[in-house]
Amino acid sequence: MEKHLPILAFIAYALAVFPQSDFRPGYIIRYDHDTITGEIDYRANRLMATQCTFRLPDGTVNRYTPSDIAAYRFADGKYYETKVWNGRRTFFEVLVKGELCVYFMKDEQGEHYFLEKQELPLVEIPYQTHTRVKDGSTFVRSNEHYGVLNYYTQDAPALRSEIKKMEELTPKRLITLAEDYHNMVCDDHACIVYQNTPPKVKVALELTGGTFYTFRNTATGTDGGWLAWHLPGVYAHISLPRVNERLFLRTGFVTQFCFDKPNMHAPWWERGKKELEARFKIPLQLEYQYTKGVVQPKVAYGITYYLPAALKTSAMAGVNFRITEHLALALDYEVEFYPFKYLPVLPSRYPWGHSLQLGLCYLL
Repeated sequence: MEKHLPILAFIAYALAVFPQSDFRPGYIIRYDHDTITGEIDYRANRLMATQCTFRLPDGTVNRYTPSDIAAYRFADGKYYETKVWNGRRTFFEVLVKGELCVYFMKDEQGEHYFLEKQELPLVEIPYQTHTRVKDGSTFVRSNEHYGVLNYYTQDAPALRSEIKKMEELTPKRLITLAEDYHNMVCDDHACIVYQNTPPKVKVALELTGGTFYTFRNTATGTDGGWLAWHLPGVYAHISLPRVNERLFLRTGFVTQFCFDKPNMHAPWWERGKKELEARFKIPLQLEYQYTKGVVQPKVAYGITYYLPAALKTSAMAGVNFRITEHLALALDYEVEFYPFKYLPVLPSRYPWGHSLQLGLCYLL
């Protein structure tokens, strides 16, 4: 039972720190134009298009649909308005409000972008990919969006060249186009950009060091003590912020050195001497980080591949202490198990080892 204490402690920690909700300051706007301040549960784009979970200052939680409220907004900038599309009401994320409005919505079919002007109705920007072969190379692109973009900006012909360069639709490019259009046709006021669009991919690099302890002969049930491995290395935390800000792929390259491993290949009279052994590991784990505040808990689970060839099931629990916007101190506790015979992603009942690591994490 004692050999399973690390994994039991990890599970207990994971259950304690995994938040089921992410309430952030914001407000809702009812159809009678009444504004109510409170907190809104931040979720993935698909869910935000269909519901708004709102918490009042007294702790009361209400769930609203597009039929219930006209709009809602997070204090950090994201703003959603109710629009009628395909015969039903949906929450559209507002990217730009001005002479040319730009909206975004994600559903089961994928990402959708929309334009709207005072004298023109709401329209989806079509984007259908087509495959073209030229000089032996294959290109995938769409031409259908050019017509809508040119039509809705026809009173600003100087934008034709900018539109021609838009081979794909992205929030950043559409926001820039709407801002340029507004500045060309309006002198009275500036347009409003409601958010700084996050990048498609974010990477945080973590320099780490620590000690990894392994049982000498755990798989056979013999407890021959522990071996201490010193482990300098680097981890990469890769996320897709537009999908989920808190889910990461945790990978990297770690070197492990052992200075007290007996030399079993030496003659029997020299086996008391120690030899230096080195090995390398590459983790592949799904990681969850609570990315708000100064103290940010995190958990991860997956597999670790060793060179020379070996596969282990691994789990990590830790915390980041935010120093600056881009710099954090990382404290990680990791456990590894021999994998389950029929499903390597699951641990067997034999622990392999555990480690405590200290690192410095930099967000690129």
